[in-house]
Amino acid sequence: MIKNSIFAKSFKKSGLRPIKIAAYDFLFYLALTAILVSMLLSMKANFEPLQELIPTLTKISEFFSQTGELPYDTGDLSKTLKDIKSTFYFTIARAILIVVGAILLSIVNISLFKGLIWSSVLEKKFSKKFFNKFLLLNLLWYLLWIIAAVLFFVLVKVNIAAILITIELALMLYFTPLAYSLFDENRNVFRLIKEAFSLGTKRFFYLSLPYLIVISLLLVLFFTVGLLGFIIPFIIFAVIFWVAFLAFRGWARLYISMAVGAIKK
Repeated sequence: MIKNSIFAKSFKKSGLRPIKIAAYDFLFYLALTAILVSMLLSMKANFEPLQELIPTLTKISEFFSQTGELPYDTGDLSKTLKDIKSTFYFTIARAILIVVGAILLSIVNISLFKGLIWSSVLEKKFSKKFFNKFLLLNLLWYLLWIIAAVLFFVLVKVNIAAILITIELALMLYFTPLAYSLFDENRNVFRLIKEAFSLGTKRFFYLSLPYLIVISLLLVLFFTVGLLGFIIPFIIFAVIFWVAFLAFRGWARLYISMAVGAIKK
């Protein structure tokens, strides 16, 4: 059972680590933004060849609707349609590669900066072995959630799938800190994932308390800092808000980690 003193100890033991963790978090979001912007720009450039084909397709469609005939000889039209088909398939293939590349880069980004964060939380050295095992954990971990989301869309109706994915997202937010809190570069990743699900399910009642405390304090933080938005310039408010929010997340990770450690004993 979680002792009440863990909440107080989380502040005493944290020291300046929440600030350090907040800095890593900031770099994580900065890198993630760069990945997303790069993906969007790549997508835009990728679909430009299709946009160039629109006038040709429009011309063929309008000519056929007006005359009932095609504007080219059969041989020329066949070649044109083959070119359009080829361009379409290559564009879709490149789009898939761009999305997959963005996902993989995001996972590497998570493994790097979240690895630095959790090495600080768990008071472990961020070594090459730590990064490689943390990367493997993230690849397997997020693959499980992605596969589940895809299956929901394939097997059930869209409106039901949306509800199930919302529930899945909530479960992912619940189980992920558990998996990271249990992380050890010397452990088997599959056993770690199994323990995270097992511990999170069997000890849900005990773990719900620190999660509720974190959520409650986060709402208080939003309300308190939000009041400043009425009396200070927006830019200053935004800086204060993000610094406070990231520092709070740093403390929350330490608190959850300590709670998981106490339950595991």
